[in-house]
Amino acid sequence: MLIHKMLFALTRKRRSCFSPVYYEMHMETMESLVHQNCGCLSVALFIAMVSGLPLLWGYGSVVLASIAGAFAVFAIISAWASTADMFIACVIPFFESEVGNTHTFLSGRHLLWNSRRLDEICVELGVTPLSAFASEDPLFKRDAAVLFDAMDGLITVEALIEAGERYSFSAKLSSDLNKLRNALRKASDKHIRFSLHLREGNTASTPEMEARGGSYF
Repeated sequence: MLIHKMLFALTRKRRSCFSPVYYEMHMETMESLVHQNCGCLSVALFIAMVSGLPLLWGYGSVVLASIAGAFAVFAIISAWASTADMFIACVIPFFESEVGNTHTFLSGRHLLWNSRRLDEICVELGVTPLSAFASEDPLFKRDAAVLFDAMDGLITVEALIEAGERYSFSAKLSSDLNKLRNALRKASDKHIRFSLHLREGNTASTPEMEARGGSYF
């Protein structure tokens, strides 16, 4: 409960900018990571304490206590770094197979930070809200992952781009929308389905991509 309240306070601005779909996904990921890090830190600090306390009474191993202390420091730094990394988030398209030349993997931050507003604009325009194409990541929740027709997503994105000047979209948001439109056009031409993923962190690996199936490219 305390962890949830702390994250709720830290993500206050995100709550007002993210669409509810993405905010709930983000909170779930953050809570899971913080619980995991707290568990690792507890073990590391306990080992450091057990190894270091005997030195106060004149016995115990200085080498062992030093190793345990170094391990505890490493655990603290790792927990801080991984948590900070998870706060970096974006929305990017995921495809059931490789599309090629999409240029969306390193974009999508402004799609996320404007997702609540974009959904509201979609309702005004009478098109499907962009977050309606969101899906869980199959790497973590394969049974919950869904895919959509790229043409359906393209209709929404093109409507937003056409309305961009009227709603004073920033250059960065317009750039994200244009990259998404171009990727969906290519996916639609190849009859490749897609979904929008909330992706947290800056790291990626080949094993991760292979285990997930599908492609971000």
